[in-house]
Amino acid sequence: MVEPRPDGSHLVRLTLGWPRGDDSRGEAVGHGIPEAIMRAGAEATLAAIAGGPFPTPAFHLRGVRAVRAFDHRVIIVAIDHPDNPGGRPLIGSVAVAAGDLARGGVLSTLDAVNRIVEASVPGRKDAAQDLE
Repeated sequence: MVEPRPDGSHLVRLTLGWPRGDDSRGEAVGHGIPEAIMRAGAEATLAAIAGGPFPTPAFHLRGVRAVRAFDHRVIIVAIDHPDNPGGRPLIGSVAVAAGDLARGGVLSTLDAVNRIVEASVPGRKDAAQDLE
């Protein structure tokens, strides 16, 4: 959910559902410009992942960008974490409609970290090997 605020900023709130029925919530504020709203979506996602029921690495948002590709707006995120081989960032992307900047930040962040987060869920295969 994106909530405009009187000072021109936007509050991004989201809830992530986990396999065994747990939920975790995250929120972040973006200060009016499109890049800040995308970044708030990504930061809210990382906060929800950090508050989840399974141990995950400490993710750090390196950056968020919107680009035009193939007649679509594509949101791209780069995320660092200490366990990533070679120190390369995790990259996620998603094509979105013009008004879905926060949603694009959320979905591209989930795209970037999905293999790492899945590996933290008991009973899932170790997806970290897919990064090599």
